Amino acid sequence: MQENNNTELPHDIISLPSNGKFYKNGCNKVKVYYLTATDESILTSQNLINSGNVIPYLLDKKVAAVDETTPFVTPSEMINGDRLAILIWLRISLNHLYKFKILNEINGKEELVEFDLTTLKVKKTTQTPDNENYFDFKLPVSKDIVHFKLLTGEDDKIIKNNLRHFNTEEAYVLERLSRIVVKIHTNKTNEVITDPITIRELLTRMRLGDSRALNAYMNKIEPSFDLNVEVETTTGIQKTALNFGGDFFFPSDS
Repeated sequence: MQENNNTELPHDIISLPSNGKFYKNGCNKVKVYYLTATDESILTSQNLINSGNVIPYLLDKKVAAVDETTPFVTPSEMINGDRLAILIWLRISLNHLYKFKILNEINGKEELVEFDLTTLKVKKTTQTPDNENYFDFKLPVSKDIVHFKLLTGEDDKIIKNNLRHFNTEEAYVLERLSRIVVKIHTNKTNEVITDPITIRELLTRMRLGDSRALNAYMNKIEPSFDLNVEVETTTGIQKTALNFGGDFFFPSDS
């Protein structure tokens, strides 16, 4: 069980969107401590910002087991949908209103809009993984069947470390797919590929239609919050996707 020195600090019990479905011990809720003045040093640490470790460090500090008898998974073991839910809860504890800029579809001008984070709806998974928490998906173009998993905090850390010396958008997409896909059942040769190097080679040639379909399917089944929202603009209601930037934990009135 994780050690945490925040036992006397104010906290709340947060239910995870996954409902424990992706963890062998069934952990479906965790204790999350409210942000305090001392956390400012984490959020503003230039070393943590430059290294990309602000979020992992913050989650490790603020998340703990509910009690000694309740199942617990560390933030690095959690799927990203659960991690995002905790981050949104922490942000709501600061200010439930989130302001961001979007391009108005009617007049083509950029404007500042506001969204109430407490109105976000939980998106539960519509599919059941196998006993290893993997899913199958048939690619629409190649007709290959990929066996894949949902990414965790530890996966994100590995991806980041592997991209230290070659960090481009193209490299990120390939590295991410290489962590997601664990097996490919090829349509043409009827082979089942499990070797990571061979899988990576196949992924470099994956058709765009297949990669888009796979990403869309993963987004659909991953339990989290539904970030497709509606906001009030100067010309009416507009649909948009919430994108959280570096100012997420720094709400302002302007």
